[in-house]
Amino acid sequence: MSEEFPVLFFDIFGKLPRQGPGDDASTLRALAAVPHPERIRDILDMGSGTGTPTMMLAKHTTARIVALDYHVPFLDTLKKHTEAAGFGGRIRTVEGDMAKPEFPDGSFDLIWSEGAIACAGFERGLTLWRPLLRDDGCVAVTDLCWFSAEPPHEIHDYLTGFYPGMMSVKDCLPAVERSGYRLLEHFTLPDESWSMEYLRPMEAEIVRQRELHRDDPAALGLLEMLQTEIVMYRKYSAHYGYAFFIAQKR
Repeated sequence: MSEEFPVLFFDIFGKLPRQGPGDDASTLRALAAVPHPERIRDILDMGSGTGTPTMMLAKHTTARIVALDYHVPFLDTLKKHTEAAGFGGRIRTVEGDMAKPEFPDGSFDLIWSEGAIACAGFERGLTLWRPLLRDDGCVAVTDLCWFSAEPPHEIHDYLTGFYPGMMSVKDCLPAVERSGYRLLEHFTLPDESWSMEYLRPMEAEIVRQRELHRDDPAALGLLEMLQTEIVMYRKYSAHYGYAFFIAQKR
């Protein structure tokens, strides 16, 4: 594997509107499930990426927001968006590891994470983050989940190769409770969450990058891997997808 492989990966994802499936309507639906959103003072956005959900939270709350990600170029892009939108005084970016959060206990009213909790593990992440919340604080996270009890072998083997701990939506619900929360709402993201701001832009970027790297086998291998993700979703979307879980600390 050439050194360009990870650089190209982050270059591609940095150009997408979102680094994973999602949409503004789903973000706002999840925020509306949080009790008294007008009282939220501090939000931690775990795995913020370039910050599309972060910006939605800033627009629809008056809270101070900490956006945490381990990839500094994503945070640099978020800073530019923040300054352009006039939120520079409310959004602070932090380079860090969501599996090892370095914040004092009781620092936040709301922890948000779209498409990133898998890096810590669903139940483990919820458990790790719980002490960071104030009393009655909430979490709102999306995670990749099985929709069917027995998905076809091809997609099962493909996804578990990337995410061995992937659970069904049904199995996630008691995991939320075990982690010390009361479930408020959950829903699956619509197909548009995948197509409009994730798969279609990714496919266009794959086409562009194939021309730029036509003589680089490692780069072409990465692009083929990303194309496979698109093909798999279009073939098996009835069997898996992202689900939103909103819960309150007990």
